[in-house]
Amino acid sequence: SGVSVDVTEARRLREAREASERQLRLITDALPVLVAYIDPAHRYRFVNAAYERWFGQPVDAIVGNSLEDTVGAEIYATVRPRLERAFAGETVRYRARVASATLGLRDVAITYVPHCVDGRVEGVVSLVDDVTEEVAGEQRLRESEERLQLAMEGARMGTWWRDARKDRAVWDRQHARLLGFDPDRMPRPSDALWLERVHPDDRQRVLRELHAARRECRTFDLQLRILRADTGEERWLA
Repeated sequence: SGVSVDVTEARRLREAREASERQLRLITDALPVLVAYIDPAHRYRFVNAAYERWFGQPVDAIVGNSLEDTVGAEIYATVRPRLERAFAGETVRYRARVASATLGLRDVAITYVPHCVDGRVEGVVSLVDDVTEEVAGEQRLRESEERLQLAMEGARMGTWWRDARKDRAVWDRQHARLLGFDPDRMPRPSDALWLERVHPDDRQRVLRELHAARRECRTFDLQLRILRADTGEERWLA
């Protein structure tokens, strides 16, 4: 005697689930970011291949572990409050500087996305993007801009430009000073404010040249007189 059960549908569902998991693994392993699924107990239920490169451990050795055991107590202490916010239903984004077991100190952009089922948060998808090179590039740019600004201020040179897409004028602090404004207390820069400082006898000539430069997409190169905002003194600018 025996019992027979039709398990065709169960097998079909299992095979479909396994195929879906293989596809998910294939996609996430190809991504340069660290992708993980974290359960309410703050344990990893899924991590992609980037975790292996980051922690120097096989994926199977990380899955099932707690975040605290994996990243260390110090980092976990900063992560936990943000993770709790995600488990409360909030998408959380922030940046941090953390140590990788294989890569050293890195700057990362972290996003926690709650996975909700029937209004309940079942887990959190964690995305960690290594932005070290981006941050370093931003720092180099800031330092370069600061050096340029110091050099221009030393040479009493100012810069200004007009953002046509946003229809706004942008002046650096030295340009504001050249026009006789206090950079910390002046009105919002604008074409009209700049034109007010141009000597009345030069305005039509300056406007013609400025409009021609914009129309022909060429450099605006002109010597003109201005009346300083603070003293009314006439000065020549080039």
